[in-house]
Amino acid sequence: MRVREVNRWQDVRLDADDFAALGGDLEATGAVRTAPVGTGTGRLMRQRAAVDFAVRWLARNRTTEDV
Repeated sequence: MRVREVNRWQDVRLDADDFAALGGDLEATGAVRTAPVGTGTGRLMRQRAAVDFAVRWLARNRTTEDV
């Protein structure tokens, strides 16, 4: 006979509400160059550095939730 068991773990919140703050903090490091593109503003950054920054930022600034 098999017994079912409930497993719980913690995971990050899955929303994008704080992406503007993350981007602002990344830009504040000087790692992002901006320039006009058409009628908007383009942002140029090294993607690996941006992802590494985001991983650290999210670990520091996001809470976890029980799943």
